[in-house]
Amino acid sequence: MSNGTYALAASATSTFIVTFLQATLVSNDHVGNDWAIAVRVAGQSISEGNSVKASSVSAKGYTVKLRVTITENRGRYSGQQAVWEFTYTIKKQ
Repeated sequence: MSNGTYALAASATSTFIVTFLQATLVSNDHVGNDWAIAVRVAGQSISEGNSVKASSVSAKGYTVKLRVTITENRGRYSGQQAVWEFTYTIKKQ
């Protein structure tokens, strides 16, 4: 493989390293506290502090924070919400 061919292939599909830094409970308005956290990037499960390679990323910047809202659906606190924030870093390989 020549350098020119490699450069063309590299520019057509870039590889990124996505690292799941942490999940933080931002607020909890009487939602149960039995949590299970699952993160999937590029079809692969990863845990806090681990990374995965991905060939396309639809985010801008190097640190991405995603907010997830959970709504209680049972009991006297039905309808109340909790908010989690998931933080990732994205680096081009």
